[in-house]
Amino acid sequence: MVEITYQMVLSTIQTIGILIGIYYYIMTLRNQNRTRQEQWLLQLYHSKADHEAMQRFFKYMEASWDDYEDYCARAVPGQISRAETSVGCMAVSQ
Repeated sequence: MVEITYQMVLSTIQTIGILIGIYYYIMTLRNQNRTRQEQWLLQLYHSKADHEAMQRFFKYMEASWDDYEDYCARAVPGQISRAETSVGCMAVSQ
């Protein structure tokens, strides 16, 4: 028959505690990741909800360029901002 000692009980409790801690940590990381994704989507939505931003976005989605140099050549100098240049780069790369 198996003899259960005080040391075996403590060892089992310690192992269970460590496993619960690992599970809690993993669930916390998953929750943080999900929260960050939701925050990112909300920020994206709010930036797109602005009427002026939506007009600029549709302007770039309707236009077509072959590459970044083509985009810069077609743009009127002094009328494009750094943010619009970034949007143009994203549109060309996709």
